[in-house]
Amino acid sequence: HNLIFECSHFSFIRRLTQPYYKIKKDNTKKLVRYMNSKNLERTEHHCYLLEMIKANRIINNNFYNIFICEGVFDALTVRVALQNKCLSFSSGGATSTQNLIATRIKEVAEEVFRKTNKKLNIVLLFDNDKAGEKGQDFRTENKYINLHSEFKNILGESKDINEEFKKNRIKFIYNLDKINKTLN
Repeated sequence: HNLIFECSHFSFIRRLTQPYYKIKKDNTKKLVRYMNSKNLERTEHHCYLLEMIKANRIINNNFYNIFICEGVFDALTVRVALQNKCLSFSSGGATSTQNLIATRIKEVAEEVFRKTNKKLNIVLLFDNDKAGEKGQDFRTENKYINLHSEFKNILGESKDINEEFKKNRIKFIYNLDKINKTLN
């Protein structure tokens, strides 16, 4: 009764479709919605669709805006809203992946700039909660990258992208499309 999303050729994220509660150290219950595959030496397995961030894919498709979301469904929602005319991936909500993501994006951004003289726009669209606030601390100081965290208001009062998409689909798609076109 789970949905499995392959994150890379060696790992996956499991989306739990039935409530599952993990008992924390203080004996309180925490609702768990996602479970990552076994913790591997590389943390890339948390980052759904990160493998799509490649210089040639960006250049060939004119995808100079990359949307980083917290959850798998959020990343998929961005792709649906922009009709697959973008690159979007999930950080898996794990702050431990931020160095991996930053390193990967810096390498790709430098290669893209060398080939096209264009910078990448990285758009942070994390959840409206404490974990999302931590994600906003994402740092990629690099002369080939423009980092955008100012679009958090696109979520309105919703917890995350997926919820906002369900509540205000037309407005959300319009705003996201406007961001995508403005940055291009």
